[in-house]
Amino acid sequence: MLIRRYQAEDNEVVKALHYAGIKQFDVEANTDADLFDVDTNIDADLDDIENVYLNNDGEFLIGIHEGKMVAMGAIKKLSTTRAEIKRMRVYPEYQRQGFG
Repeated sequence: MLIRRYQAEDNEVVKALHYAGIKQFDVEANTDADLFDVDTNIDADLDDIENVYLNNDGEFLIGIHEGKMVAMGAIKKLSTTRAEIKRMRVYPEYQRQGFG
């Protein structure tokens, strides 16, 4: 897997990966056939990745396998001594294969 820094043109795929990753944990929603039928207003940080993560001494990385983005993760700086791991996602069909 190739790991690289997020680029603005990745945004649509990052959002799709994020929602596919969290959708699998919504028991009620798992009865729907549409994997992307979720409330997209809950994650405003994904609309401003550069300012929320990259311009604040954080990081946002994506993992590419065979030309497809299959994983992502971010580090959000909270203070000079603390950071938070955010948005760790792996497409469900790529889970349990070492991409996390």
